[in-house]
Amino acid sequence: MYKRISGWAKRTLLLFLFLLLIDGAAAAQDLRLEITVPKTKITASEPVNLTVRVINTSSNSYYVSGNMGLGESVMGNFGMYHLQFRKRGSATFVNIQEYALDGLPAKNAPTPSTSDIIVSSRLVLLEGNSYSHQFVGSTYISNWKGLTLQAPGRYSIRVTYSSAGIDQGAAPKGIRYPIFLQPLTSNVLDLDVRP
Repeated sequence: MYKRISGWAKRTLLLFLFLLLIDGAAAAQDLRLEITVPKTKITASEPVNLTVRVINTSSNSYYVSGNMGLGESVMGNFGMYHLQFRKRGSATFVNIQEYALDGLPAKNAPTPSTSDIIVSSRLVLLEGNSYSHQFVGSTYISNWKGLTLQAPGRYSIRVTYSSAGIDQGAAPKGIRYPIFLQPLTSNVLDLDVRP
């Protein structure tokens, strides 16, 4: 019923799988998620001023979600950004409180054009080239409690970009550049938040 695979076929299959793995890893490295703060030692009442940027470091062009509301899930978006924290000494990062904003399409609405989907999904084109790096970013000006709902202390923070749960088949047909749907994790910042 099943034939045994020859050595040549095994090598060909392994090479094919390896090339798929490299292609996926290369695409994940095309974009970089980066966070910065002006100070890592702050009081709980002063602004954190967290800046989040997605940077295209490749020569490939991609659309990314320009809706950078941390923990904000919006129906129709192709990516979500999550602020995560962990207390000093903990190994696990935890998402801050998340919320959803659902905008349902009207009944019997006409099929949206590719341009309509790009606009309504807040997609931003990060063009790739070898002489500069395009980015999209946002700065969150909030005190520690307003940003994380956590008490003062020592924390590590990071931001993730995820398309988990997104219907990847919903990408508009005929879109000129691909929508970036791979997960990204930013650098980690250690913060000392005093009362």
